[in-house]
Amino acid sequence: MIGPAPPSFAARSTSRNINTEHIMQQTITRVSNLATAITRLGISLIITFLVVDLIFPGSTGMTANVGAMADSISQKGLAGLVALGVFYVIYTRGEAQSAPRNPV
Repeated sequence: MIGPAPPSFAARSTSRNINTEHIMQQTITRVSNLATAITRLGISLIITFLVVDLIFPGSTGMTANVGAMADSISQKGLAGLVALGVFYVIYTRGEAQSAPRNPV
């Protein structure tokens, strides 16, 4: 008795493409999660250093850096305001996308 015919080349190729796409999606998801974690860590460190610098003035220099950044944005006028708005939109969209969704 003859067994089933081996899968055609097209079927094997499609199977490989689906597997490759799945692996690529997993890789992109992992890299995205890593970037999100690093960004959150950075923001947490900045806030921590600001609090430390407010409690112990001059210890980290963060308040001076934030002041210099605010001064730079104010000197740029409308372009600085637009840049600040773009950063805010990107930050809030990232927070909204990374927030856990509650199932209904």
